Amino acid sequence: MIKKNILYCSFIFFIVTIFFQIAVLIKLNQYDKKINRVASGITSNEKPPEQPEEPDTPSKVPDMEPSATETSGFTNYEDIDEVLSPARLTQTLTGSLFIGDSRTEGLYKFTPAAGYADFHCGVGYTVSTVKNNPQLSAAIAEKKYSRIFLCLGYNELGWDYPETFISRYAEFIQFIKDNSPDTRIYVIAVLNVCRESHNLEEYENNDRILQYNNLLSEMCQNSQVTYLDLNGYFTDSNGNLNPVSTEDGIHFTAVYYNYYLYRIIEASISHAG
Repeated sequence: MIKKNILYCSFIFFIVTIFFQIAVLIKLNQYDKKINRVASGITSNEKPPEQPEEPDTPSKVPDMEPSATETSGFTNYEDIDEVLSPARLTQTLTGSLFIGDSRTEGLYKFTPAAGYADFHCGVGYTVSTVKNNPQLSAAIAEKKYSRIFLCLGYNELGWDYPETFISRYAEFIQFIKDNSPDTRIYVIAVLNVCRESHNLEEYENNDRILQYNNLLSEMCQNSQVTYLDLNGYFTDSNGNLNPVSTEDGIHFTAVYYNYYLYRIIEASISHAG
């Protein structure tokens, strides 16, 4: 009887030992997994970090009907989605460079152009800013852009001598020609302003802008580059920047920057021949 009890106790001890070892192995396995997760930067209650989604390339301009004043005498923007489509922008802007001030920065921020062209622009930029920038000069010489769009002049309206502005502008254009002779250069006229209800400096007026644009037009003729004056598309009958197109009297709204890009592309195409 005693012998049977001993055998029974031994059997029970054997079974318990086996279950204990199994439990230990399971626990160690879980511990190893936890160690591996911590080592990879993922704690036990976290999901693996998700990869950021690729930003969608804007293919459609926000819906907005242009005002009758803005489109008076000109075609509407019925084909803007086609002109600013990825396929067309690849065709028209690839290999291009935009150089300019904060108005050009608006093209960079609010239109799909930055996905296809290079930009060198910023608040307060002048012709001196870009003319004396070694990185920009190197890029122009190395990349040999097919097209360069120059949108400068607004921040120079307060200069005492407009001739200094034109002289430096012409020098910069000559630099482009010397270092990238096959580049087609487009000089975009300074856009007018809307002074109504906006606190602009005294020199920020359309008479001063007209003076600068006349000098730009003459410079382009002498330098044999293309001059694009798009003011007629964005001004009212008095020559003021259309009030519906701007919130500060100087810069376009996001939607109108897309209209601006549309006009730049269409105008450059019409002058390409």
